[in-house]
Order: sequence, then C-alpha cells, then structure tokens
Amino acid sequence: MLPEPEAVSLREDGGQAAFAYVIATVMVVGMAAAVIFNYVMGVYLHRAYPYTTFLFKPEDHFRDFYNVYRDARRFKPGVSDNMVYSPVLHLFTDGLTLVPATVAFVLVVTSFLVSLLAVLWSWLTRPVRSTVARLQLVAVFALLSYPVLFAVDRGNLEMVVFVLLALFFWLHYGRRSRLAWLPLSLAIAAKYYWATLLVVFLCDRSYRQALYAAVAAVAETLVSVLLLSWISGYSVVRVLHALVQTLNGHVEGTNTLFFAQHGHSLWGVVTVFDRWTNGSLQMMNMQRVRELYMLLSLAVFAAVARQLLRHRHDPWQVATVLVACALLLPFEDHDYTLIHLYLPLSLFMLTVRRGRLPWACALAFAVCLIPWAYHDFTFRRWLWDVSTSVLVYPAALVALIVLPLLVGPAPAQAGAGAGLGLGSDAVPRSGVGADGGGAASAGGDR
Repeated sequence: MLPEPEAVSLREDGGQAAFAYVIATVMVVGMAAAVIFNYVMGVYLHRAYPYTTFLFKPEDHFRDFYNVYRDARRFKPGVSDNMVYSPVLHLFTDGLTLVPATVAFVLVVTSFLVSLLAVLWSWLTRPVRSTVARLQLVAVFALLSYPVLFAVDRGNLEMVVFVLLALFFWLHYGRRSRLAWLPLSLAIAAKYYWATLLVVFLCDRSYRQALYAAVAAVAETLVSVLLLSWISGYSVVRVLHALVQTLNGHVEGTNTLFFAQHGHSLWGVVTVFDRWTNGSLQMMNMQRVRELYMLLSLAVFAAVARQLLRHRHDPWQVATVLVACALLLPFEDHDYTLIHLYLPLSLFMLTVRRGRLPWACALAFAVCLIPWAYHDFTFRRWLWDVSTSVLVYPAALVALIVLPLLVGPAPAQAGAGAGLGLGSDAVPRSGVGADGGGAASAGGDR
C-alpha cells in the first residue's frame, strides 16, 4: 500500500522531500547553465541557430499546433488528406476548429498547465511541509523544466495526452477507480505506444480494466474514423488510407536526422551512429536494420513486462519503468514527451525509501528535465540541430528502466490505504489484486 497522506506530509523534510529539493536544484543549475551558454554563443560569439537556443527554431513557435489545426480544417476531398497523428486526435482537433486557432491553442495549453500544476502540488511536492517551499518547488518544476517549455513552445498535442495520462494516474493510483481504463484507452488511441501502460493493470491484476482499455482504444479509433468520414466527405476507406499514409510518412522519416533532432528515442542513437560511420547501416539495408530494431525493442519490452509481472514492485517502480519504455523504444519520440516523466516521478516522491539506487533514479529523472544541447553534430559538412541531448536522454531513460527493477519494494504496511491524497480508497500495490472493486490486501511475491 501507499502510505497515508498525513504520514507522508508529517515526515521531516529530508526524507522524500530531500529528493524534491535536490532535483529542483539540479533543474535550476541546469537551466541557468543552458541559458548562459546559448546567450554567450549568440551575443558574444555571434553564432546562429541551433547554438542560440535549446528549443526548436525561434521562428517556428507553436507550429505543431497551428499546422495540425490547419490540416484538420483542410481535411476534405480535393483539398487535403493529411491526417493529424491518429483518428482520435484528428477528431479532437476537428472540434477545436469550431473556435479561432488562438483560442483553441490557449485552451489546450491552459488544460495542460492546470493538470501539470495539480500533479505538482497534490503529489510531487506533498512530502514538503512548508507551503512557501512547496510553491517554490512547483514554480521550479513548472517554469524551469525543459520538456514543459519545449511542449508549450512546439504547441504539440502531447499536452492533451498528458492530461489523459494524469487523469489515468489519478483514477488508478489516487482513487482506485473502476473507470481508470477510460482515460488510458483515449491516450492509447491518441498515441499508440501508450499501450505499454496496460501492464499497470496486469501488475495489479485488474485484468478487466486492461481488457476494457484495449477494446475501448480500438472502438474509439473506429468510431473516430466513422465520424471523420461523415464530417469530411471522405469514404471510410479513404480515411483509413489517410491514416496509413500518415503512419508510413513517420516510418519513412525514421531514417532522417530530422526525426532524431530534439529526440530521445534509442533509434535516434542508431541514426546518429549511422551518420558517424558514413552510412554503414544504410549500406547494410536500413529497412532490415529497422526491422531488427523493432524486434529487439519488442523483446526488451516483453522481458521488462515479464519482470514486472513475476515480482512484486511498488507503484513508482512499475510506472517509471513502463513510462521510460514508452519514451525510449519507439522509432520517434521528441523531447516534449518527457513531460510524462512527472507522473512516475510524483509516485516516486511519495513512496520511495532513501538509498543509493533511489538517489541514482532521482538523478536520472533530473537529467531528463534539463537541456543538454551543448554541442550540435556536423555530418558531412552539414550542421543539423542534432545535439549531445540525443545521447544523454536515452542513457538516462535506460537508467530509469534498469535501476527501479533493482530496488527492493517497500514492506507492506498494514492499514495504510489512503492512497495519494486524491481519494479515500486504497491504492493497489503492484502484484496485489484490485480488480472489480475487490479489497486490496498486502500480498507477497507472485
């Protein structure tokens, strides 16, 4: 069980609160160093982009949002067949086109920031006793966070996915609700790789919720396709073709450095290695390399899931490993998706015990929250905005997969069952039955 809220909040600052203070300090120092570096490079050394910012091109602010807003409005026969990410996100963007683009953008960003602040205040900083200190920490985690700044700067709809995943974490870990499957299904239908979080239900033996989430994700996709056909005037087959075309475009782009820039996918490391070795992997047939990578990624995830299912782990361990897998293993994952690390980090802050491995995990979390674009690589005399960050973040994410699996779970606490302070129900420990409203009990290894 997770400890009761009062038991957490009354602990002296120096227990779980120490992790918050240290990570916040790393973020302040890391952000200050990055800003000073870019300022010196631009003002004193007269370097141009990409050395002047750790974000994307300054003239391209918010374009991820405005581009998909435009594509949603133009999605009709004879005009455009560009689909926005997935049918569910395309339908969502279609709804946003009912209001002016700027209003829609403000609505998306506001929803994201409100959800983020709720997570930071209610969960992540709760071990800190002082209200002033908590407010300061919330400000640091929200305003000096590289993935938060990058997500807002791009205007990417990953902010919407964050809202859905935050709701899933709140319902599952905070309320132990039977409806936790619903926001997870929408997140999966929006960005398919979040199917990794179905393992959360399996670890907690909430098998029906896992089934509901999987089936609902498929149903939501099909319903979205039907509604898009009706709204746009395209046939259902043409809408499905547009989806396949969008997915194929992303697959074809995985061989380019553009898909590696500002990214943290392990495939980005493979792409950079290929460029460093003058296209050695392309000479071996890049399609075969891609297929091999996909098989290895599935094998790694299967091994990780098996480990989580075979042994009892604390909620923060399960959530951290699965979110890190979702961020590391896909072919394409840009840095705005690192915002999702705040969800397992919050569980970590509330329940982890101090020790060497937890401190290493805290450092890995901190590394993912600050900019690391200090050197941009040049390939064949061409300068790309592919920097040292594409190597640093994957290394940190690998650590967030391996290290939590090495940490022993906290001993079960009899009578501790108030969860994360967002509800009064007991919170299931991974490996303990919680399906269909059954009472959670302190169980041992399976």
